Amino acid sequence: ARLVRATRLSNGLPAPGDDLEFCATFPGFRGAQAAMRARLLGLVSQVLAHRGAVALRSDVGDDEAYERLVDMSDRMLEQADLAHDGATGINNATQHTVVDEPADSAPKSATAAAQAKQLLRPQLKWQGEIDNSDAPFVPKLRAKPNAIVPLDQSMTSSLALSARLASAAPGGPGSAAERRPSEDLGALLARGGDADHPALRRAAALRAHASDLGLVGSSAGGPNLASAYSFGHPYDAEVAAFAPSERQLAVKAEQLYRPLHETPCDWVDTPEGVEEMLAHLIGQPEIALDVEHHSMHSYRGFSCLLQISTRQRDFLVDTLELRGALGALNEVLTDPSVTKVLHGADSDIIWLQRDLGLYLVGLFDTGQAARVLGLPSAGLAYVLRHFCGVHADKKLQLADWRQRPLTDDMAAYARADTHYLLYVHDRLKAELAKADQTQGLKASDTDSATCSVWARSAAVSRQCYRIEPYDPDAASLQALRKASTPMTPRNMRAHRALFVWRDALARELDESPSCVLPSHVLLALADKAPATAQALHMAWGQAMRTPMPALVRARATELA
Repeated sequence: ARLVRATRLSNGLPAPGDDLEFCATFPGFRGAQAAMRARLLGLVSQVLAHRGAVALRSDVGDDEAYERLVDMSDRMLEQADLAHDGATGINNATQHTVVDEPADSAPKSATAAAQAKQLLRPQLKWQGEIDNSDAPFVPKLRAKPNAIVPLDQSMTSSLALSARLASAAPGGPGSAAERRPSEDLGALLARGGDADHPALRRAAALRAHASDLGLVGSSAGGPNLASAYSFGHPYDAEVAAFAPSERQLAVKAEQLYRPLHETPCDWVDTPEGVEEMLAHLIGQPEIALDVEHHSMHSYRGFSCLLQISTRQRDFLVDTLELRGALGALNEVLTDPSVTKVLHGADSDIIWLQRDLGLYLVGLFDTGQAARVLGLPSAGLAYVLRHFCGVHADKKLQLADWRQRPLTDDMAAYARADTHYLLYVHDRLKAELAKADQTQGLKASDTDSATCSVWARSAAVSRQCYRIEPYDPDAASLQALRKASTPMTPRNMRAHRALFVWRDALARELDESPSCVLPSHVLLALADKAPATAQALHMAWGQAMRTPMPALVRARATELA
């Protein structure tokens, strides 16, 4: 109750920007702000001191103090998780093949059975598709409905741009880090270079995809893809050309949502179900979408559920079952005459592209609208409460969306993310129109609040998923900086090597690095720098005081 009250009070504080700057002109406000900051920094220092970390400096910046607190909180939660696993006999990463008991042994209790069920890995259904390497992302798009620029031309343009950028980028194919100044990848290919060369893997993946699209032949000829790093956004031209129609700009009488329990909801997990859903979506003037994602037990994460709502019904789409079977939805999602309503779509846009090959043209982001209007909060929970009187169930924010079947509470929570959103869209459009009228502007004016929301939404939908190569040096140094733990050069080298080991294993198992081994464990092992498997066991017992996970025991010789 205290946490809820504190959250509500914090949401009522002036937001950074004009409101905060105005309030800061009052001496009383500045004094209260300084006193509160000093008290908070003192509390943070107490937490750090309790865990044996270096206290905050008096001149520490707010961002650094916040990072230190978050990092320490993560460590304490990781330690609690490890201790709980050790007490209950669950070893880290037991969902892999390394286990303490035979794989065919029966669960010893209902709790063990539930835990075993929870550890099922949906990635096994599409294991051949998983690529955790740093090779560039290849779009899944195989057809391009509602195109202004045909798919072959948009891909060719993005390849050419990517080639130019790659050749100019430090460490790219045009740099000394990857080739000699006078050498290109064509020469590398001609010499019969190593097939595992990163640049050759990139070239092969891009050429294969371009060949599937008919851009080039499967052998020599066509554009030189060897110097390209990645494809761009296939719908970039369409999003750039989008302008909301008069109907999309017009303010109409708001249409109140139907009660959740009176609204039909379809669970879609078959291609036939997708066809039926698509038949309903075609012709709808606006639809609401959201994505539920899982990242804890996957290297890069994956989409688990796609929620879609119209004014008449809700759909819950099982993207674990239909991961490669939803491309037909682009017929509606890229139709500029259909408004796609999402809230805080930055991550959803990326997940839709990466996992499902889906793109949005004609996005209206209600989170962006809340920001333009200057609402006290742009969060979905606030917007639903403010416009609909709906209070989101916070306990399901961190639910495991891999679970099948969904519980009734999970299904209701997922539906709520989109069920009310079209009504929220109506209300926000009306508020934006009022704001424009106050300024003597029309919704179609380029400097209107309404146009600002559409422009911001378009910028969100133009995001393009790209893979950022892993940098063990940066990761190791960042962890050391946060920990503020002095180390010898030898221990620092050990720490970096542990990061490299953890990352490689996480990619191999498709597991998140923190679930392979938390960062604070790597720090403790690097401090001991054990040279043998026996020394590793001793170091673990001294530093962790919890049972060593089965995965670590199985790989002990690699760590020592």
